[in-house]
Amino acid sequence: MSVGSVPVESAAALEVGQADVRRREFLHDLVRHKSFWAGVIIIGFWVLAAIFGALVVKDPNAQNLLNINQAPSGAYWFGTDQLGRDMFARVITGSRDILIIAVLATLLGTVVGTVLGLFMGYFRGAVDDVLGRVVEAFLALPLVIVGILGTIALGGASTGSLIVIIGIVFTPLIARTVRAAVLVERDLDYVPAARLRGENSLHIMFVEILPNIMPPVVVEFTVRLSYAVFTLVALSFLGFGVQPPSSDWGLDISNNYGQLPAGYWWEVLFDALAIATLVIGVNMLSTSIESALEG
Repeated sequence: MSVGSVPVESAAALEVGQADVRRREFLHDLVRHKSFWAGVIIIGFWVLAAIFGALVVKDPNAQNLLNINQAPSGAYWFGTDQLGRDMFARVITGSRDILIIAVLATLLGTVVGTVLGLFMGYFRGAVDDVLGRVVEAFLALPLVIVGILGTIALGGASTGSLIVIIGIVFTPLIARTVRAAVLVERDLDYVPAARLRGENSLHIMFVEILPNIMPPVVVEFTVRLSYAVFTLVALSFLGFGVQPPSSDWGLDISNNYGQLPAGYWWEVLFDALAIATLVIGVNMLSTSIESALEG
């Protein structure tokens, strides 16, 4: 059997070979980007802080009422807050919750969104119409509002509920991107070749198509990761995210921003810088991946 004038086996082998070449070129271009390595270093620092930070800094919740609102010094590198807690210890250990929740939530949204996008793009028709309406309904709502409503619906904020809520928030965004990529792939020769070999739809979607759309899925993951950080920070700032006494960046900004008029700028600045550096690192990684994809 043949697809057009090309034998099925030859068409499939050609498409697979081209996909392998594209992947090798992508990895080669990616490691040449300085922004990729800068992003890896920044993210790597915060990952190490999240894993080992609690072992090398003071207790972030320890209060010293004799040293409240102390400016940065040799004893307290980032100063202390209104309860006398070491801000350096709180910034370092604060990376743990935000990375765990943001990464797992983005991973959940990426997995579910990718599955939905595969079904929407591959089957099209009624499946695409029904799932597309659900996606559009979610996209019409502000992310933080959905997060607040989800927290209330689940009876309060916890690590598990925040992961599920933020993951659900990003699912339709990722599904839309994956659907567009699948629509391109489903018309290439290797897909009808797989059908002619007798492969079922699930095999074609997850074994044939999915590997070829992984680069845009990875880009989508990194882009949504930075938004997940912002979403979690916003929820914590509003009181719907990580709860006291956790050393969370958004929570600490919420608790301490009222100290700014009194001149205690360090109680907010270093948490804000931590958020900014993490988001910048993720964005640099995302930009370098996208640039490598464009060739």
